Amino acid sequence: MNLQKRRELEQILKQKIVEIENLPGGSGDSISLLTLNNKTKYIFKTGSKDSIDSQIKFHKQYSDLPYLPKLANYDPNYSELLITYISPEKSEDYDKISIITYLVEDFLSFYKIADANKFGFLSTFLNGDSFADFLINQTNEAYFYIQDIFSREELRKIINLIREVYDDPVFNQKYLLHGDLGFHNLFYSENKLIGIIDPDPIIGHPIYDLMFAYSSSPRQITPESLEECLSLLNNYFPIKLEKNYEYLTIALFKRISSCKKHHPDDLTDYLSLWKKMSIFNK
Repeated sequence: MNLQKRRELEQILKQKIVEIENLPGGSGDSISLLTLNNKTKYIFKTGSKDSIDSQIKFHKQYSDLPYLPKLANYDPNYSELLITYISPEKSEDYDKISIITYLVEDFLSFYKIADANKFGFLSTFLNGDSFADFLINQTNEAYFYIQDIFSREELRKIINLIREVYDDPVFNQKYLLHGDLGFHNLFYSENKLIGIIDPDPIIGHPIYDLMFAYSSSPRQITPESLEECLSLLNNYFPIKLEKNYEYLTIALFKRISSCKKHHPDDLTDYLSLWKKMSIFNK
């Protein structure tokens, strides 16, 4: 960060910045942790215009919800935003379903209808005319990383399954979603959710964020917990509960791709889950 930008931020915050720490950015954004003279901390992000604009839109839309950082300042002309800092607290031993319960009841349930032409990411060209189209395009992209694990025939089965499940009027309504709502972006303590960070917003149905969160770690993926989580969402956004294994099969296929790319240590656990939980192995 150059001296001029540092002085501009000090003017905005009305405090002297005493420390700047560069943090890793998963989506290509540049992220700095600012510590002020009064010990408060802020996150300063810069990145592509589309990426920053989409995050600004998400934070503004859901500024009244708990768990999210608050927008302190933003400038879309310079593709930058300033948000409050949430201490990255995670309990090593946690109950996934308890945290997802907070996530659904206090956060997902308040998702708002979006005025958009297409489904998909706000920050990229990965989208589709329907929710199913978007998921198919995303699945085709994910397959690149798992061609050595799944055959083209298995990819074809997944695409057909997406059509079967998500070409349904219940998924026609568009909502603004977090888009990267895995446990890597959640903070929690004593089985309570305390923070949500780093949105990569998409236009879609809330089941996307729920299944993303549920499948983002191999922990506690069971028939019972799957039914419980989907039933929670169904209280707010009616879905076809009898399709529970179909929802999971689609989510696991994409998660195995992400796992191989970013978290290879979990791959064995996910492949074991695929054999136990996938509809193709029933």
